[in-house]
Amino acid sequence: MFKRFIIFLLLSFFSVYGVASEPPPTGNYILPGSQQPGPLFSFGQYTINQYQSQLFMNPYYTRGFQQSYLSFEPSFIYGVTDNLSLLLSTPFAARYYESPNRSSGLTDSEVHLEYAFYNSSTNVYQDQATVVGGVSIPTGSARKLPNTGIGSSSLFLGLTYNKLYVDWYWFLSPGATYVLPNHDSHIGSYYYYQAGLGRNLLVINDSAYWLALVELDGAYYDKNKQFGRVDRNSGGNSISIAPSLLFATKRVYTQFGVSIYNATTF
Repeated sequence: MFKRFIIFLLLSFFSVYGVASEPPPTGNYILPGSQQPGPLFSFGQYTINQYQSQLFMNPYYTRGFQQSYLSFEPSFIYGVTDNLSLLLSTPFAARYYESPNRSSGLTDSEVHLEYAFYNSSTNVYQDQATVVGGVSIPTGSARKLPNTGIGSSSLFLGLTYNKLYVDWYWFLSPGATYVLPNHDSHIGSYYYYQAGLGRNLLVINDSAYWLALVELDGAYYDKNKQFGRVDRNSGGNSISIAPSLLFATKRVYTQFGVSIYNATTF
């Protein structure tokens, strides 16, 4: 199933570069490309110009029944070329709690490359398609309770497509993660289906703007295997709705939001 999904991703997009005019420098276009809208929870869309670099700190807090998770994710982005960017991320679990256990420490690190293979623009909008590939490194612990890692490396492949107007922004991003087997256990693959819609709310002195964004993030999980046998209590599907607010200037990019999700097991 994973191989068929990868083939589907590769055939879903094609590379045709267009030469056209650009939208006027207003609304979402008052700032350079690195400060223009992007997703908060969904993957990708972090390509920046060659030799540029960005440093982010993303705090996450999740709360459920008798469980809560607080983590911080420092991320570094570097523009290898104008169409190819490198992402390095090493999250840290500040406080993981699942009654009655507590843990903390490094979680699994990630190295991603994103290549923009399609760019086009008119005087009304700009659109872009990218391919994202990466690997996770098991710097977290699968033995802690609750665990801060999955105990194995994984491979990721995804595609993104976004369209940016003066006032509006939307995107689609399918993807998949294949977890490498670890001794006698094998975690099932993950399949992602994501989309988002944003609206520019306010432009301040042509030097800053506010944008509201709503993301729909879904994931399907294959069942795990233990000693070659399928774990019937694993696998399933989760879907979340995540509204957020984005504030950007030439030097500051701040985005905060909340994700409300529901998970089911098949």
